[in-house]
Amino acid sequence: EVQNDGPQEELPLHNPPTAAEVAEAPGWAELDLRVEVLPPEVPDEVETSNSVASTAAHELRGRVEEVGPARVYVSEPPAVEGLEGMRPVNCVVLCHDEKGMDSGRHRQLADALAVQGWLAVLPDFSSKVPTPQQWYEAVRTYCLDYFLPWLEELGVEAVVCLGFGTGCLACAHATNCEEEHLKGGSKMPRFVGTVLAYPSLRKPHVLNDGELQKAVAFMASPLLVMPAMGDQKEVRPCGLLQLEFELLQREVEFVIFDKVSEGFLAHGDLSREEVASAVGWAAEACCAFLHRTFEASEELEWRVELRRAPGGEGG
Repeated sequence: EVQNDGPQEELPLHNPPTAAEVAEAPGWAELDLRVEVLPPEVPDEVETSNSVASTAAHELRGRVEEVGPARVYVSEPPAVEGLEGMRPVNCVVLCHDEKGMDSGRHRQLADALAVQGWLAVLPDFSSKVPTPQQWYEAVRTYCLDYFLPWLEELGVEAVVCLGFGTGCLACAHATNCEEEHLKGGSKMPRFVGTVLAYPSLRKPHVLNDGELQKAVAFMASPLLVMPAMGDQKEVRPCGLLQLEFELLQREVEFVIFDKVSEGFLAHGDLSREEVASAVGWAAEACCAFLHRTFEASEELEWRVELRRAPGGEGG
């Protein structure tokens, strides 16, 4: 059942900031997430301070909208002087884990991504259907009938899916409906990349290697995978996921988090130094990948054609 959190303040829309604006932006540090970003090559002996504030201290800046039969948390970029009234054309779709969109730091992470200049949306993919296959079909049907048309109305062109745990499978099945969406005459949005945080591609959701290969084949390239401690070998370097992606001649990269458990980004205890540090590393890797991926997508033929079309953004 769709729930409504009541009227929310409208936030201004604008195009993604320039590289110079991004460099000057407060980014993740503007929010109460306050991540101290550390590159993965920092030696273990370097002591890091716990600069990540608690979730409770963060005041959510987005709003909940009803999109068809489901709720979507929407976090829009802050206004940039001179760009007032312009819409973001790049969007990060966060696919929550099995604990739901209201759990942990899912909404907080959406807010943090929006500060980087992207529209960040978190749809409620929770379902009471009895089998994983019925859930996949429900996700696909919802995206095709409601979610993608809604993003198109917002003016979104390019989408990167960011999946958490079992939400990585929602990424796959959302992306899989793009072709049918475009067959209806739409030119956008299109999926241009995927981020998998501690992907849970195992039973009961994935029964065998064939199902895993099928799900991976649905995902948009390039792919960033961030496995955590204890994650299955199939989603780690040289595992089946990487082999399948390379077989399809698609790009895949890994950032490994072997000192923290599955769920650290959305649910990890931030009072623990290793968790706070891992969230910082993941934030850095994720944002760098997203900036790089959206920038590269500007050269894709379909985006160039959009700029040439009447009413296009023109660059």
